[in-house]
Amino acid sequence: MEKQVKDTLNNILKNNKTWPIILEGGISESDFLNATFLSATIPSESLAVINDLNGPVLPEWVKQIEEKGDSKTNLLVITDLDKIEMGDQIKFKSLLELRQLSGYKLPENLQILILIDSGNRDKVDNQILSLSLYYKI
Repeated sequence: MEKQVKDTLNNILKNNKTWPIILEGGISESDFLNATFLSATIPSESLAVINDLNGPVLPEWVKQIEEKGDSKTNLLVITDLDKIEMGDQIKFKSLLELRQLSGYKLPENLQILILIDSGNRDKVDNQILSLSLYYKI
């Protein structure tokens, strides 16, 4: 990642800690260290926390977030949102709007970042766009 792009990205993350952020451009998973990655192509049943008789069963991505606990940097990077149908994107609405999923509340220090390819803003559902800050890098 170019230094100017890296500086811009750092400023965006630093100044918008509570809002989900959609980044359009040439940003890839390899540009983030220590982030938890979640592909939007994940089936809905694998996305959710399941409550059973022995307590909540956490999906792998939630376990990774929990392991980071109160660390200074706790970043959830959602990829491929622009590659799934708009109707399927709604499964992320409560994650973005309420910062919870199936009763599991996201940690306060968690930042949510959504990566989309250049030119794919029109492939993101308007409800998701309305819940996020949008930047083109």
